[in-house]
Amino acid sequence: MGKKKNNVWKMDAKRCLISWRFLGVVLAVAVICIMSMSENWKDIFSGRVRDTMSSVDQLNKMMFFDRFKPLLIVVLSVVYSNSFTEDWNHRYFRFIYSRSGIKRYACSKIFVTILGVVLASILGFVLFGVIMYPWMRMGAIEGVFQIESCYSEYPELLVSPVPVLYLVIHGWNFGLSASCMAVAGLWLTVKKPNSFIGIGGPFFIFYFVYAISVWIMPHSWNYMNVSSFLGIEWGTQSLEARLLFYTLYLLVCNIIPAIGFYISLRKRWKNGTL
Repeated sequence: MGKKKNNVWKMDAKRCLISWRFLGVVLAVAVICIMSMSENWKDIFSGRVRDTMSSVDQLNKMMFFDRFKPLLIVVLSVVYSNSFTEDWNHRYFRFIYSRSGIKRYACSKIFVTILGVVLASILGFVLFGVIMYPWMRMGAIEGVFQIESCYSEYPELLVSPVPVLYLVIHGWNFGLSASCMAVAGLWLTVKKPNSFIGIGGPFFIFYFVYAISVWIMPHSWNYMNVSSFLGIEWGTQSLEARLLFYTLYLLVCNIIPAIGFYISLRKRWKNGTL
């Protein structure tokens, strides 16, 4: 039984992470970050701003203004939120289910979706910093921060001697924020196995959650602030405490649609419609 459990997890992980699609998503994340700077391309690629602009500043700017975040959500959802639809349309579901069971099948899909989105987000942000390195520094330049950087949740990392750490933590935070939407898309496909629902659904859910959280949630629990990596007044709380809070908060946000996915899947199984 243990072997079967491991097999379904390995199969899902392989389909998600060891694929051209995953690499394409990582590249797409980096390209979207570069697209967000289109207004400054002339100055950037001429080399005139190397001492006044940086990758972490520009990433903060993109998150602050929100214009490209919905596009990132859609691109990251491509990683694996459409996996149930693929299993359904290609008749893989009955074979996989017969070897693993509903609970293991659901857990595998949820875990690999979250893992894939978070990894793609981290690697995409780091790749963005690496690609732009010939034209701008990776770490923020002390004394010439872009104004958006002042609102960063981890300002002490902005001038760190290891700026890639900031991109990794930023990717971790946004990846967990985006995986909530991807798992929600996975949930929607159980009700209607359709590729548009699996990839496009997270886009609309993102805006819905954004609006609701701004309206009813306190500042420090606001999905807009949390997903944007915006600074929140923490007093003397350490960086580790802040990171732990955000991680636990976003994991709970992932658990909610994950439970919905499992319940919907089990309901269809009981009704004989799987």
